[in-house]
Parts: sequence; structure tokens; C-alpha cells
Amino acid sequence: MGYLDKIKLAQYSRREDWLNSISHMVGGGLSVVALLLCLVRAVLARRWDYAVLGLVYGLTMIAMYSCSSVYHALRPNRGKRAMRLVDHAMIYPMIAGTITPLAVLVIVPQRPVLGWVLVGVAWAVVAAAVPITLTLFNKTKITQMVLYLALGWMVIVAVKTLWEHFDRTGMWLLVSGGLAYTLGAVLYGIGAKKPYFHSVFHFFVLAGSILHFLSLYLYVFVVK
Repeated sequence: MGYLDKIKLAQYSRREDWLNSISHMVGGGLSVVALLLCLVRAVLARRWDYAVLGLVYGLTMIAMYSCSSVYHALRPNRGKRAMRLVDHAMIYPMIAGTITPLAVLVIVPQRPVLGWVLVGVAWAVVAAAVPITLTLFNKTKITQMVLYLALGWMVIVAVKTLWEHFDRTGMWLLVSGGLAYTLGAVLYGIGAKKPYFHSVFHFFVLAGSILHFLSLYLYVFVVK
């Protein structure tokens, strides 16, 4: 039995899996819009750093939603098992891609060392966690969830800087997005075998992404 044959697939009905796929197809489409808006803003602001950071943010979000949508659209086979690995692995770069513009544009100007350490740690986790998830999937499920949450909330170490130098509305959008992702993760854990709980989890992920986009677009990628 090969490695992929040992990867267990969640037992969703075909209708539920289509809902899962469509919901994150919508997320992928919204991610494309988010990327384009960030790039337009970069041009208007004449900021090359906005363009680079917008690409990092937008492309990692597009990758996560696209892989998730493809995974759920496939029928149970080796291809679906392979895409389950990729689906889980792509969550790490999406989180790091969201943290990066916040750290570079808000934290670095006030506390350069802290800001760049956050960026470095975030992408170091990505570099380590992606291959581990791809090659040791069945043995690291709890570790994966812990890393998702730890990576997502790591900016809390800069909460004082953010509170003093980040717009209050932007801050609350950021926190609300984090809470949406976290609540979704809880539902994912407790509802693994309950019909349509995974679909609800997908909508919480969408909500988290939308809230974080509003925070970044309105209060980080600003035109002064």
C-alpha cells in the first residue's frame, strides 16, 4: 500500500462536497478581486512595496481557496487524496501571506526588529510545515491544527504596537477575522463526522478572509 492509499478521506456526501467546493470557489474568485484591488491601489499610490506585498497576500489566498475547491470537487480516488494533502498544506502560506503586509507596513516602521522577526518566523514555519504536512499527514493532524492557530495569532506579540499605531477599526476587523477562523477551526474539530459542519466551517473561513481583507485594504494598503 502506497503513501497516498493510507490518506483517509472525510466521508462527505456528494452534495455536501459540492457545497464545500463551490463555497471555496467563491473564495477563490473573491481572492482574485482582492489581488486586483491591491495592485490597483499600489499603482495609484505609486508604491512598489504595495505591489509586492499585495501579490504575496493575494496569490497565497488564491492558492489556498483554489486547492480546497479542487479537492472537494474530486471524486474519491488517489487524486483526491493527494489534493487533501495540498489543501491542508496551502493553509500555512495563506496565513503567512496575510501576516506579511501587516508586519511590513504597520509593525516594521515602528519596531523594525519585531516586524521582520514576525515575517521571518511566519515563513520559516511555512518552509517547515508544508513538507511535514505533505509527507507525514496522518501523524501530524493535531500538530497541524496547533500550528495553524499559533501562526495565525502570532501577531499578538505586537499587540501594543498595533494598538498604538494601527487604526482601531482596522484592529477590530483583524481580531474579528482571527476569531472567525478560530471558531471555524473549532467547528471543524467537533463536527468532523457531522453532516454539513465542514460546509459551515468553510463559511467561517470565508468570513475570516473578508474581514482580514477589509482590514488590510482599508487600513494597511492606504493611499496617503
